[in-house]
This record gives sequence, C-alpha cells and structure tokens, in this order.
Amino acid sequence: MSSVTTQSSDSKTFAIIAYVLFLIPVPILTLIGVVLCYVKRSESAGTMYFSHYSAMIGFFWKTVLISVGAFILTLMLAVTGIGAILIPLVYVGVLVWVVYYYVKLIQGVVRVTSAREFNGAPAIG
Repeated sequence: MSSVTTQSSDSKTFAIIAYVLFLIPVPILTLIGVVLCYVKRSESAGTMYFSHYSAMIGFFWKTVLISVGAFILTLMLAVTGIGAILIPLVYVGVLVWVVYYYVKLIQGVVRVTSAREFNGAPAIG
C-alpha cells in the first residue's frame, strides 16, 4: 500500500472519529474532536478530507459563538424584565441551530464515508 493511500485512509478514519466525537453531546468529547481536526487538517492539505476537518472546526467555533451569544442575550433579557416574551425566541433560535448542526454533521459523515468532499465548508479556524 502506498503512503498516499495510507495517508488518505488515515485521514478518512480520523475524520469519521472526529464526526463521532462531535455527534456525542458531551463538551469534552467535542473539544477532543476539534483538537483532532486541527492536528489532522494540516496533514490532509490537498485532499478532500481537508474540507471535512475545516467544516468541523467551523461548526465548533460557530457553536461556541452562538452559545455565548445566547447566554449573554438571555441574561440581558432576564434583567430587563422583557425576558418572558423574548427568551423563548432565543431558545427557538438555539434549537434551530442545534438541528442544523446535527443535520450538517450527519451529512458530513455520509459524505466522508462515500469519499466525497464536504460542500460549503465554513471558512472559520
């Protein structure tokens, strides 16, 4: 087996592992997954797996930003007294993001197992 094939096979295996870590809703596992993505992304430059690692890193940082923003917005709304009306809208927005997050991750798993690039990879990270 050539080193290119081995590297490609390793990249695919690590991408699947990272997707599984992201799909399990335990924060420490997601952190391990994003570290794995940062390490393996540089090794997979020029391959289709680069887009998968970049997408997962983008999802991680977007999720962090949305979580912090929702927390701050919830606190501000609770303090102002209009939270009873608007806080549920914040929660609906977070729920929409969670559904989008899992749909895109499952799409990524399907694409990586089918040896296809992740289309529309977020350019964050």
